[in-house]
Amino acid sequence: MYDIDSHQFVLWSDTIPAFNPLAHQGIPNNIFVHTPYTMALSHLVSLMSENDHPVLLIGERGVGKSSLISDRLKATCGGDISDVFYITINCNAETDGLTVYDKIEEQLQWKHSSYYTTKGNRKMFCFVDDLNLAKIDRSNGQSLVELLRQHIDSNGLYSPFNSTWQHIDNITYVVTINSNKSLSKLNRLIKHFHIIEMDMPNQSDLVSIYSKLVNRHFIGDFGESQLIIKDSNENSQRISTGKSSTITTTATDKSTTTVTTDRSTTSSTTTTTIGLKDKLNNQTSRRFEYIRLIIERIVKGTVELNDRMRSMFNIINKRIHYVFSMKQLTQLFRNICISLTPECSIDDLLYLWHHELDWIYGKRLFDQIDQQRYQQLYQTIVKKYFTNMINEQQALFIKNQIFSNLQLTESGMVVANLSRDAQNYLTDNYNLVTDHQRIETLIRNSIIEYNKEKPKINFPLYPCYIELLCRLCHQIQTVDGHCCIMAEGVIDPSIIDLFSSIVNYQLVSFKTSHLITSNDRHQSFIKQKLTQTYIDAGIRNEKIILLITEEEFEHIELIIHVTNLLNTEEMSSLFSLEEETSVLNSVRTQVQQAGLSFSRAVAWEFFLRNVKENVRVLILMNEINNKLCLDHPSIFNNITLIYWQHWDNQTLVQNSLYHLKDVKWLDKSSCENTAHLLASMHLSIRTANENHTQKLPHINNHTFTKFVEKFVTIFNEKSLNVYENHCDVQRLLEQIQYQHETASKLEKELQHEKTVLEERLKSTERMLVQIGQDMVMAEQQIRAHKCQTRRTVQLKRLLPEYELTQEKNLYKCLAIATDARKLIETLDMKSLQELRSITKPEQTLEDTLAAVIMILKSPTADVTWQKGAKRQMANLDRFIEETQLFDKVNLTEEQINLINGVIDKVHLEDKPLNQASYHNAIFTLYKWVKRVLQYHSILLKRVKPLHKKCREIEQDVLEQDQKLILLDNKSQALEARLKDLSQNFEEATVDKKDQEEKVSIKENQLKTASQLNEILSRELERTSKIFESSSERQSTLIGTCSIASAFLIYLGPYTHGFRRLMLTVHWIKSIRDRGMTIVFDQISSVKGRIINWQLDSIEDNQIEINDEQKLLSGSEYRQMLFSLVEFILGDQMYLEWLSNGVLSSEMENHTIIVNSIEYPPLIIDPFGQYDQWMINYYNVQTINFDDESNHEIVMLIEQSFLSGSKIYIKNCNSLDSLVYPLAQWKSTSQKFNTKD
Repeated sequence: MYDIDSHQFVLWSDTIPAFNPLAHQGIPNNIFVHTPYTMALSHLVSLMSENDHPVLLIGERGVGKSSLISDRLKATCGGDISDVFYITINCNAETDGLTVYDKIEEQLQWKHSSYYTTKGNRKMFCFVDDLNLAKIDRSNGQSLVELLRQHIDSNGLYSPFNSTWQHIDNITYVVTINSNKSLSKLNRLIKHFHIIEMDMPNQSDLVSIYSKLVNRHFIGDFGESQLIIKDSNENSQRISTGKSSTITTTATDKSTTTVTTDRSTTSSTTTTTIGLKDKLNNQTSRRFEYIRLIIERIVKGTVELNDRMRSMFNIINKRIHYVFSMKQLTQLFRNICISLTPECSIDDLLYLWHHELDWIYGKRLFDQIDQQRYQQLYQTIVKKYFTNMINEQQALFIKNQIFSNLQLTESGMVVANLSRDAQNYLTDNYNLVTDHQRIETLIRNSIIEYNKEKPKINFPLYPCYIELLCRLCHQIQTVDGHCCIMAEGVIDPSIIDLFSSIVNYQLVSFKTSHLITSNDRHQSFIKQKLTQTYIDAGIRNEKIILLITEEEFEHIELIIHVTNLLNTEEMSSLFSLEEETSVLNSVRTQVQQAGLSFSRAVAWEFFLRNVKENVRVLILMNEINNKLCLDHPSIFNNITLIYWQHWDNQTLVQNSLYHLKDVKWLDKSSCENTAHLLASMHLSIRTANENHTQKLPHINNHTFTKFVEKFVTIFNEKSLNVYENHCDVQRLLEQIQYQHETASKLEKELQHEKTVLEERLKSTERMLVQIGQDMVMAEQQIRAHKCQTRRTVQLKRLLPEYELTQEKNLYKCLAIATDARKLIETLDMKSLQELRSITKPEQTLEDTLAAVIMILKSPTADVTWQKGAKRQMANLDRFIEETQLFDKVNLTEEQINLINGVIDKVHLEDKPLNQASYHNAIFTLYKWVKRVLQYHSILLKRVKPLHKKCREIEQDVLEQDQKLILLDNKSQALEARLKDLSQNFEEATVDKKDQEEKVSIKENQLKTASQLNEILSRELERTSKIFESSSERQSTLIGTCSIASAFLIYLGPYTHGFRRLMLTVHWIKSIRDRGMTIVFDQISSVKGRIINWQLDSIEDNQIEINDEQKLLSGSEYRQMLFSLVEFILGDQMYLEWLSNGVLSSEMENHTIIVNSIEYPPLIIDPFGQYDQWMINYYNVQTINFDDESNHEIVMLIEQSFLSGSKIYIKNCNSLDSLVYPLAQWKSTSQKFNTKD
């Protein structure tokens, strides 16, 4: 680039702005890494657009066109105060000229006449992204293209509302198109644009970019500095004008934030690196260098593998999902960074890299040939970049590793969420698992917890299902964790329900009722549900998964909103002005708490960011739908893809063994042989279905699961039946064998029973004697109990009287004490001081103070005035305080009498006149002494004796109660003994009668023993044949039950010819290939074992069978079919149908319907032939979905549940919101033993 300021050419690499993301934080979502090539393109786009020249940027998908334009426009437009601004229009299948005109008109203001300009007269850039995706009208044209052409040609537009001309200026268009194949239709438009083509990045630039990002996470500043030094050394020898590349790490390829690496900061960063090396020890430095080396090889290998995968395969209909772009690279490295912390080991990094490659590249391939080619490429890449690294190669060549991020919380819940480790690194803990049983246990516990609060689910915990569940829990952790599952082999829908529960996301689907028929009601329903979902996610921060199935792609409005969520976060069209205002007011507090200044734009952006962080999109498809992929490239090119294909033979066998391992009738070798047989039968019908003219999606992985479950059910039932027959026959033979011995023993038993009868008579007499003795003892105990009770009652009656008297005296004491304290409180300090100053007191004063001293100190203390009273009143405050504590003094009766003798000598008048000033003090002390003596007298003579007496009575009552309890226990023991003796006596009486009956029975048995021997001898021949054939019957059950299970599960949707082909050709061949046979037999009560039909043993090399030849003739096939139906239904129902004249074709369908126990049957009956049969056989409640006037369907279903009748839904075209819950409940009710 030529710098007009310095008049020198400047390298594009020197114009790259600074780039320094946070270390150890993974790969940020909104990040755009500039290269010299993108800087050149960005500068060129800026020159053209700023000079009012429209720009058209062309390139393949995934090269970063949208990110480049967005980055350039954001750098040019500095906000509301800038002279320029821009709007973005993301095209989709519903974007037409009218839509774009509305968005442009919002930014216009009238100038004069027919002239309009942008608001504020600012220059506006109109960024039209993916113009090739705009709506195509009936004439195969695009109205948006014509709108742009008209504006650029004529500098104005006709208003679509009033057809008036509007001259519009200050608008410059910047347009992107995915492929140059669309240019042939835009010849009239592109002549106005400057066309710029953006190429795909090369490997060296991708390696440089991803190495920086990954090193920034694992090594941080140290690794980044080393990488900058290395890159600067390499750049000095590299041509600066070479083409570079760009990368965007957003899920939608529409990055909004641009960050770059500035080569001018190399010197300062080098200084920092030297400082870091001084602090780090040699071991840490070597570890960082080794990690950087491993990361560099991983990045190089991944980039090369991605590039070679793009050119390895020819894209056909089956490979429409083979999309290998920078999206896959970013996803791989982001998943690694979100799972591993900088503290991880090298082995963990290599294991996870291998695992991510398998999921992103290997498991996307649809057949074994493509997978083998990928494995060869992977081995080549590993050997190329990990040469002479034996341990690393061994780690990378390990297969069938399971990774999981399932964790068990302290509350016992199984979760899979982002969390911070001890070093405060954010990770989802998606690591290699060695204890597979632990993961299976966690999933089983999570199913139990799920079923406690939600509709019950259950699915077999196959290793592939466990791996898929863990992968989904890992995939959803990133912001761009949207996922599309192309389940050509069909997955169990319960996995999705459990997955959302484990990651704590709410699952939102868009199934509508069949009663919603109009498009307006469909759109209103979708808009209402989607609006509420975004409000829950954006305001309440609820985690939500939007589940989109193939059926929902018919609702174009829903797909447009999902596309906007994935690519643009544009939601304004979903909310009305009132709803948008309500949302902004709801997030006002959150915006302010986040430290942002509230404005309409800031609040709306805050709301959109919350929605983006909390909402994930999960698309579930049951096949590789080429039309959907081509019609909606903006979805399928920017979403993580998981391809779930049909299970191969090895997986089928493995999953079969999951069910067969618990079958007790099969040993290990039989289990393996049976698993291979079931897998072979499934593969044979899948191959025949693909070659059939009417190919049905019925044959899939889920159907195989039902097939194996049905086989296990029938095999267990029939094996138990054989075992029970064998046990019955064995018991009968033993009865015959030991009959003679039994007859000889009857006489001895009869004599023994008579002896027992005599002993029981004697025992009865002894019991009567014992009962009489115990009754006498019981009467004595009763008399003692009554006497003790009277004494206890008397004591308890006296106790309250003593307690009441005690409380009265105690109250009187407290009143006296209170009065004494009040007297002290009224003492005059001045009067006390004058009293203390008296040298020669009167006798009255001296006696009063002597009484006080005797109370406070002791009667033996010195009570003279000079030594006793003077000292006592030396400190008047202490003196008053001591007088308040008179209740703490313990006075005996002698001391009280002594003090009374002293105080009685004192005679004071209540109202003295012309007395000394200390008279008040001495009078108060006199009354205080009286109150104190009165207090101690009452306490000593009344309160304490009464308290002692109450304690003695309480102790006596307690002792009497204990004695009463002992008497009660003895009485109860005697009563229990009497009761036991009475019961034993009754039992002995009954036993005596029973013994008499036994004696009578034994006598009768002796008479009939000979007759019984004759009868059993006639059964010997019949039971011997049944007994000898038990092992043979058990060995033939595998082949017999397998063809019966396959008939019930697989053949329902097919015609008679295809059924006959499978029953007589393919499945019989599979059974013979495993060395098994088919025998339909029954056990007759007269003839013993009867074989209705059996497969002839024939060598494989003696006959060749093709699809046109039938192994069995018509009569033989009919006999086989009837035998099969009888084997499945049983004799009674089969004979009943024969007697009613049911045809063989009807009998087939009836049998399949009747045995649809685990899953509700779906009957394709356009002529209503089975209506009457269903009503007669099941006594069903019929609900007709075609009757639009019937709005009480829910009530009818509820009544059927309450009455216990079965429901027959007619004219049901889809599993809507009413039928799907019923089908799900039915499919789980049998597994949880729920009676329907």
